[in-house]
Amino acid sequence: TFSSDGSTFVLHDTKGSLRFYNASTYQMNSEVTGAMAMAVAEKADIIFAAGRPSGRGSEVKTSLRGYSLVTGKPVLDKAVNAAILGIGVDTDARRIFAISKQAKNPSEPVQKTPSTLRSVERETFRQKNDGKTADFIAFDVNGNELGRHTSWFSSSSPVTIVSAGNALRVMGFNNMNAHITLGSMETKIFRNKNNFNYGIGYSIENNRIVTGGLARGSITMVDNGQVSSFSISKIGGWPEYFRGFSIAKDGTIYGGTTAYRLVRISSDGAVKAVPVY
Repeated sequence: TFSSDGSTFVLHDTKGSLRFYNASTYQMNSEVTGAMAMAVAEKADIIFAAGRPSGRGSEVKTSLRGYSLVTGKPVLDKAVNAAILGIGVDTDARRIFAISKQAKNPSEPVQKTPSTLRSVERETFRQKNDGKTADFIAFDVNGNELGRHTSWFSSSSPVTIVSAGNALRVMGFNNMNAHITLGSMETKIFRNKNNFNYGIGYSIENNRIVTGGLARGSITMVDNGQVSSFSISKIGGWPEYFRGFSIAKDGTIYGGTTAYRLVRISSDGAVKAVPVY
């Protein structure tokens, strides 16, 4: 992700490090470790990261940190009382949101999912009757807890939280995503037009969430949830998956694939893929 002035970009690597680079010279300015989940406040030019949870039960803690996108200097460093799985943030950094790791909850019923249910209806019933829940927690910009809600929706794998207005969209690998209305905390599961979300990217400022799987991807408009899809031509060899996306200020989307191709999806929907050696 780039800083708003384009002077710095940050890479989140597979070891949980954030690497801050000078965008002109490609020199690494600084590196921080322990970033298991991350979210960007685009207007505030801050990148937030959650670390690996430690402790158990009511004593569990997770580090919640924030860094200037331009300088890489820390602006927040706090241990919060939650086993954080994924985070999101308002574009102006006013609120930080987190979902805790999936946990057993005796207050939720356990029932077998009817074989007649399919897709979203099946997943909704399963989640409401699997005996597992998660906490959604809101923090202010200083890491102070504002409130939490125990939800029937939970995940066993990492998720990306997109915060815009009075709603959260929680995007996960299995493409059974959640739309949560803040205040009422009404929760609905929805799917995009690709199968699995191997790659996820978003820009609240550019009103887009992009997800991609095997040769196909979806663009979800943040403000109204409208979804469109795109695809790339198939090539020989091992199946090609999208792994990540970035969105430019003019709405152009760039995606990277497991076949080392860079894909450009223009604002008019035109798709072009080129190999990157």
